[in-house]
Amino acid sequence: MRLGLLAAAWLGGILLGLSWGPGTDPALLLAGSGVLIAVALRMARLSAFPAVLAAALLLGVARGEASQSGLGVAAALDGREIIATGQITDDPEHTATRVRFELLVSEIRLDGDIREVNERWLVYARPPDELVARRETPYFRYGDVLTVTGTPQEPRPIDGFDYPAYLAAQGITATMFAREAQVTGEGGARWRAALYAARGRLADSIERVMPYPESALGQALLLGKRESLPTELVERFRGTGAAHLLAISGLHVGVLLAVTVGAGAWLLGRQRPTYLAVAAAVIWLYALAAGASPSALRAAVMGTVYLAALGLGRPSSVLPALALAAALMTAASPNLIRQVSFQLSFAAVGGIALALTVWDGNFGGWRSQSAGWRARLLGWAASLTVVSAAATLATWPLVAANFGEVALLGVPVSLVAIPAMAPAVVTTIVAAVGGVVFEPLGELLGWMAVAPTAYLIAVVSAFPQWTVEADWVGRPLLAAWYGGLGLALLAAQPHRTRRWQQAVASLLSRLKSLKRNGPSTSSGERTGETGSPKIRLPSPYITITVAVALGTAAAILWFRMADGPDGYLHVHFLDIGQGDSILVVTPSGRQALIDGGPDGDIVSQALADTLPGGDRSLDLVVMTHLDSDHSNGLLEVLGRYTVGAVLSGPQPPDNEMRAQWEDRLEHHGIAPVEVHAGYVIELDDGVELQALNPPREGLSGDSNNDSLVMRLTYGEVSLLLAADIESEAEQRLVEGRAELQSTVLKAAHHGSKTSTTQPFLNAVSPAIAVVSAGLDNSYGHPAPAVVERLEAAVGEEDVYRTDRDGNVEIVSDGATVWVRTER
Repeated sequence: MRLGLLAAAWLGGILLGLSWGPGTDPALLLAGSGVLIAVALRMARLSAFPAVLAAALLLGVARGEASQSGLGVAAALDGREIIATGQITDDPEHTATRVRFELLVSEIRLDGDIREVNERWLVYARPPDELVARRETPYFRYGDVLTVTGTPQEPRPIDGFDYPAYLAAQGITATMFAREAQVTGEGGARWRAALYAARGRLADSIERVMPYPESALGQALLLGKRESLPTELVERFRGTGAAHLLAISGLHVGVLLAVTVGAGAWLLGRQRPTYLAVAAAVIWLYALAAGASPSALRAAVMGTVYLAALGLGRPSSVLPALALAAALMTAASPNLIRQVSFQLSFAAVGGIALALTVWDGNFGGWRSQSAGWRARLLGWAASLTVVSAAATLATWPLVAANFGEVALLGVPVSLVAIPAMAPAVVTTIVAAVGGVVFEPLGELLGWMAVAPTAYLIAVVSAFPQWTVEADWVGRPLLAAWYGGLGLALLAAQPHRTRRWQQAVASLLSRLKSLKRNGPSTSSGERTGETGSPKIRLPSPYITITVAVALGTAAAILWFRMADGPDGYLHVHFLDIGQGDSILVVTPSGRQALIDGGPDGDIVSQALADTLPGGDRSLDLVVMTHLDSDHSNGLLEVLGRYTVGAVLSGPQPPDNEMRAQWEDRLEHHGIAPVEVHAGYVIELDDGVELQALNPPREGLSGDSNNDSLVMRLTYGEVSLLLAADIESEAEQRLVEGRAELQSTVLKAAHHGSKTSTTQPFLNAVSPAIAVVSAGLDNSYGHPAPAVVERLEAAVGEEDVYRTDRDGNVEIVSDGATVWVRTER
């Protein structure tokens, strides 16, 4: 008890020092006085604990105050561009257009002056071509020494979220979108570099053996890699109060502990601490798989403390031990106490540990060998519910206080979702390792991982996103909430509930005796006493669990694979924001993707929602040109899907995307075919794709006018896919008497005012027009004049826009055309 109070006093002092900061010297002097008073009280044979408690509080204040730093460099630069040198200290991650990493900056250069610094910045940079040519994605690595050119910025709040405080808690003082970045050396700890490399292989394996978006969720839960998660899915987790499930913290470790301790005790018995060692190994492997991030390591430390308390036979000492661990961590780095992941780790592990202690103390009989399999199954389910409730009740005020809102359904959503967390993590790691060893095995195991991850997605998708502002969640409420939980747990200790427990047990015993109302057997006729050796079979509830998992995986696989071709041509104009992406599915089920839009995650989600049966294969990929709003998404598609062939238009040598595009093709062993006007490919029986632009000779040198224009034909129906051509290319096609007349026109360049000229529109003479543009885009696409021309040509009701209608699908049997829209 006293250990816990001392740790609490220290942590309270840290918070005071960080938020109030009375000064280091006064706090140290007062702490020294407290120590002397404690010694004097002890010599007088009086209790010295109050004085020691005060000294711990004041020492915490001094430590918190001493850790405060002044303003970062960015505040003094006033928006000026600098050259900074530093080393990457984390595992770089892809964003839509750049690579994000933490850079420990050692020096900056400004106007010829060199200044030594020691700051951590969050940097977004594009890899140089020479780096792309010799490395795999994401090109930058942990330990790289970089020289970056750009303007560091002070972090600013984002939509009410205190982003500066969030970064400051991680020791980050500035952000930078680097104009240029060059690798000048390599370094870092070898073990961490090897760990990040292994983490990357596991992430690639998950991406290959699981369909999207289940693979993205698996990467987030197992590895802490969230960059592949669809934005819409992240918003669903946030809006339903389940965002904490995505952050590697004590919640994940607590759930794993509950499962591994229970399973280990059943398999290995509780007589030896082997089952605790197995649980410890599991949580540390999990922390390493998550990249040994500070949050994962902290959660593993706290989980280990809990296991040590169990091993010593003192589960009641869990909370003081956790508090001591937190105190030691904050002694090394006081700012940890401000980090959301630290707070969630401590609260979740503490809540789960205490709740399980109370639960097992009152209802632990289901674990005994004499309990039937039904009792064990119900006990196991009840324990998972207790874990879910404890984790939710222990963390929701912190989530509300840190993120400024409360999801009204957070508790029921977590209760429903958390039981699937452990199966999701365990099956994902099994599938990932299987994919690294032997990919076909990984694909088979991947369907086992689909069940729990798809379940989690279904849960957050099914519940409404009801949220309220949480400005009212402040420190008084936090203190009252956790104080109330502590009192409730104290009141629920086993010795306080023993009478009620005995009454319930007596009632159950009477009901059981009534059920067994029949002839009793004599002692000599009891079964199991024949002297023959007993064969211990697996417990029925274990068998049922495995059967349910296998059955669920089989059902998902059957359901997805049953969705086959229907004999019609389907052309999907995908709503992927400001860009182009068109999926063609032929009558026999062949699939071609034309462009991938600006973001790989968005197009991957759109494909997952559209392709049948979770299929991750594309017979053909076409890149019309290298502009990022057409090609950037294809970089991810090439890695996430099995691609048969790639067609592309001309590739300007000075395009910033060219090096990454060629590197990605080479990495996946794909040789692209560059096509010009006159090239024809037969996608299916009676389905042809013909190139109309660019010409074989006389390229304009403009990427838009040289983009690849394709005409898709099926029977009497045709679609003209005009890419990003402008008036110059349109005039060339009209004057060259290209076969332009088509049933459907995909308007060029997102409906830009420089395209869809009247002569070109007259030559195409469409019956239906489709415009691919992003909602409220900054370019003003589609231009009002273009919309007027299209409506005059085809009628207002036959002009479809992805910004307004969502996904637009053209369906045809070769004679008739039907149009479906998402909205």
